[in-house]
Amino acid sequence: MNGYPAPEVDFDRLENLTELARGGQGKVHDAPRIRINQSWPVVFKEYFPEVLARLDTSVLADMVGHIGRMDPNTARWLCDQAAWPAAVVRRQGQLCGFLMRRLPDEFHVDLALGQRHGRRPGGWEYLLNPEDYLARLGIPITDQLRLILLRELAATLSRLHQLSIAVGDLSPKNLLFSLTPRPACFFIDCDAMRLAGRSALPQVETPDWEVPPGEELATPASDAYKLGLLAVRLFAGDQSSRDPDVLRPLSAELSDLARRSMHLNPAVRPLPQEWPAALDRAIPHAATALPGQRAAAGGWQMAISQLAPPPNAPPPNAPPPYPPAPPNAAPPQPVPVPGPAWGTAPVTAPPPRRRWVLRTAVAGVVLGAIVLIANNLNGHGAASGGPLTQPPQPVPATGYTTTTTTPTYTSPTPATYRVGVVDYSPVSGDDRAPDVATMFDTYFSNINSHNYDAAVQVYDPSGVVNPGNPRSRQSFATAMSSTADSDVQLESLGSGDGGAVAVTARVAFRSTQAAGMGPKGSENETCTRWQVTYSLSEPGTHQYRIVRGSGTHQSC
Repeated sequence: MNGYPAPEVDFDRLENLTELARGGQGKVHDAPRIRINQSWPVVFKEYFPEVLARLDTSVLADMVGHIGRMDPNTARWLCDQAAWPAAVVRRQGQLCGFLMRRLPDEFHVDLALGQRHGRRPGGWEYLLNPEDYLARLGIPITDQLRLILLRELAATLSRLHQLSIAVGDLSPKNLLFSLTPRPACFFIDCDAMRLAGRSALPQVETPDWEVPPGEELATPASDAYKLGLLAVRLFAGDQSSRDPDVLRPLSAELSDLARRSMHLNPAVRPLPQEWPAALDRAIPHAATALPGQRAAAGGWQMAISQLAPPPNAPPPNAPPPYPPAPPNAAPPQPVPVPGPAWGTAPVTAPPPRRRWVLRTAVAGVVLGAIVLIANNLNGHGAASGGPLTQPPQPVPATGYTTTTTTPTYTSPTPATYRVGVVDYSPVSGDDRAPDVATMFDTYFSNINSHNYDAAVQVYDPSGVVNPGNPRSRQSFATAMSSTADSDVQLESLGSGDGGAVAVTARVAFRSTQAAGMGPKGSENETCTRWQVTYSLSEPGTHQYRIVRGSGTHQSC
């Protein structure tokens, strides 16, 4: 791709950085002095050196410049649906990361977890759990809301494909949800997506969300496969179900779509654009009350009717309007004059001069600020590129009203509580369990996918493996080079020692490895069952790291 330069920012302009999180590819920092569109807060993703070594910088630059090649309404739509790369960051001339929109406030959820309640990103992994667990978390989602969320996702995928974007690693880890002010979805880790058949980083898949062996990754067909998995697991309340019949009580048509989506032949799978019409037919008949409750007249009906398009909604073939800001959202800061669109946030903000409720009047003007970012930062004065030759047509938004007639359908409750590859049923009553299980899923899943740089990040630097030490990372990668782990179960959680160890966790799992790589004393063993007690630190709220581990093992 070409025709529009990628916006660039010098690292020295990113003042007062605060690290928010870190993963297998790098660290994410809050960048409070920078705004996208003079309103959206920004975070900076800084790649680790070993990730930069395999990064195709030209593809990342194309992804950043892709916004400038769109018409303003389409560009705004993309930025409302995803944390799309917005500017390349260079340190002493060398690319070191990129800027993206910070996760909007409405895509956070307030979770009720005993003494550890708190506000967290609303990952879809929370929704793929039994009804009783959702009730304990305080996530009030009905079957009708599930269907509306699924429709939003299908419509978003359809339009992304029309923009030559394939998600690739479509899984609950990269997808967030909101139920208020209206059901919506939001994609993260967009630098891992595929643009026009090219990827900035090697494509990987989340365990249990893989396409059939040998199939090309990150294509519309692979996204269609995983959309079917999401539909099934959303209604199964399970992280690994593949039974499309779970959808049959709601709609035989949806059940058939899910079954065809998981077909081994990619050509048989329905494209995401085929889902919304079937969902539209199912939504009015879906349950509007939580399990065990009776639908109250005017209750959920009022909530769902608020999803209807506003009176000044655009016609069906126009891009969907910008969703309203949450009631408690602060109004955007006015554009400082003079100065480029990407500038430092003013110390004292003047009174707001416009509100997002005027979205119809200002949409094109505001998006112009995004389009002009590249020109201001790169010193080019040319106007943005015109609209695409054939602008992609979105699947139209649809409003729904409900009735008080509720079908007699109860979502099935599976026997296990899971996060990815980790079963934590034995400790599902412990409010620490989901966070500890999430950490172990990151660990075991990345070992299985041979992403050892990501797996090692769950270790505490003060423990037996230091993720910041290249030699320590290499030793870990060598030791795990032939390992594959399965049957992972979090069996118990205990107290720490009052010092560096905050929690102890006993984990049972099965490992296979090459002959000569077995446990000490049984080096030629190729299948081993382990029971390991890990000592964990807690460097932040809801965050755990492995300090050390000790345990027993026996041959399978």
